[in-house]
Amino acid sequence: MLAVALKLIAQRGIDGLSVDAIAETSGVSKATIYKHWESKEALCLEAISHLQSRLPVLESGDTRACLIEFLRHLAKDPRPRVLMNIMPKVFGHASRNPAFLKAWAERIEQPRRTRLEQLIRRAIAARELRGDVDLNLALHLLLGPILYHRMMHTRLPPDMPERVVEAFWKAYAPGGGAA
Repeated sequence: MLAVALKLIAQRGIDGLSVDAIAETSGVSKATIYKHWESKEALCLEAISHLQSRLPVLESGDTRACLIEFLRHLAKDPRPRVLMNIMPKVFGHASRNPAFLKAWAERIEQPRRTRLEQLIRRAIAARELRGDVDLNLALHLLLGPILYHRMMHTRLPPDMPERVVEAFWKAYAPGGGAA
């Protein structure tokens, strides 16, 4: 059912999708779908969440290396390509459905944000980064270049994760350029 939901999202978008269509294409009853998911949106979120890869375990004591590894993971993981292909339709639906947008942020985006926040806080605690780092801005600075390339379907330069982290580090290291 999840694979069918993804296929139908790609074809019709969430707005054009129905539980009837998922049931018919999957060969199951609507009752079976509603037994597992309370709504079309819940089923779609479940399907999309399966496209997200597991975040890498980052246990090195070197925060900069961990940030680079995290961004490399996001840049190289092939599963998000499917996700990026359906994103315009998903975001279109989310723009008209605040409850879906909130659920999307909590289920899909928050784990990645939380992991990056932990790394940045660790660097601040170790005095590798200044204490005045704006976490929200930091997340945008670190994720933005990678996600831009993914969404625009452009080839990411192989050294982009290193360059992004280096620029961020220069800006926020003690004595760095940002204030």
